[in-house]
Amino acid sequence: YLRQEGRGLCIGFYEKPCEPWAVNGTPWDFGHELLNEQWDKIEDSVAFAYRRFPVLERAGVKRVIHGPFTFAPDGNPLIGPVPGLRNYWSACAVMAGFSQGGGMGLAL
Repeated sequence: YLRQEGRGLCIGFYEKPCEPWAVNGTPWDFGHELLNEQWDKIEDSVAFAYRRFPVLERAGVKRVIHGPFTFAPDGNPLIGPVPGLRNYWSACAVMAGFSQGGGMGLAL
């Protein structure tokens, strides 16, 4: 994605290949900490963005934010009734947060 952020631009990439993090559960003391930068995982995407928007390369990178995202193993959200539980519904593993809330509510 690419969007305006103040007087600059915010550009985001997804790692390829994705690397599972905290597969045995998120640590209880984990808040909003960031993960170590791993340029090698996004270098192809960055190079593509620079080719599409040469001004990005000239502007440079001010800050890198690398944090975990929530995904189900197949990459799809888990939305719908929970098997075996009457009137119990789920909407989880949705990586885009509330921006997809309207569509999820409609689906539920």
